[in-house]
Amino acid sequence: MRGMKIGMGVALACGFGLAQFGCLSSPSRTSNQGGGSILTAAAKLAGGQLSSLTPDEIQVATDFAIDNFGLEVPSLEDEQAEAVVTFLNDNNLNSVEDIQALADNPGDVVVSDDVKDAIESLLRGLGEDIDFEFPVDAQGADGPAGANGDDFPPFDPNQFPGFGG
Repeated sequence: MRGMKIGMGVALACGFGLAQFGCLSSPSRTSNQGGGSILTAAAKLAGGQLSSLTPDEIQVATDFAIDNFGLEVPSLEDEQAEAVVTFLNDNNLNSVEDIQALADNPGDVVVSDDVKDAIESLLRGLGEDIDFEFPVDAQGADGPAGANGDDFPPFDPNQFPGFGG
């Protein structure tokens, strides 16, 4: 019993020491909007719970993809990660199948002003100066995409660095 108490004391002391030196803490950029880790993000991705991802989990997952898979995009800022969450929720996206269904029906895409601003910010971070004019706004005032002959082109991931095969 005494050995168990000593072992627990050592474990607590080590944990406290690691926390003091930042080994157990998350960077503030990825722990200020709901928290999460690569493990919680992966569990939600695998479990068909995309719309329950926090902005921090979006940032952690993106950073992981940049660091481990060579994804060639800048790290997401807080506002950009929040826009991803907004887009997932606005479009009721929870699984890969939901994303495919939305890609097959581009007229159903909901893109709020916050999401538009985040996309423009991300593109500026990539060195592009683009002002998007989306055919559908958050309220759908312009009607569905294609209603005015402005269909979205089919998505080809090979057009984007880091996404294609």
